[in-house]
Amino acid sequence: MALFMNLHYLNLYRNDLHTQLPLELGLLCNLTVLDLHSSGLYGTMPSDLCEAGSLAVLQLDRN
Repeated sequence: MALFMNLHYLNLYRNDLHTQLPLELGLLCNLTVLDLHSSGLYGTMPSDLCEAGSLAVLQLDRN
């Protein structure tokens, strides 16, 4: 995950992941856009991600 610490945009929509949201998403503190809609994800959002302050767009619909 250390390779992605400066990641700003993550788009994994419509990937049929069918798994829980990984807690490691909370480590991506520089994310400004996270698009995971229509991926079959479930579970709770990592609180670290919500508290990062840099996240401007979060799409989780249709999961």
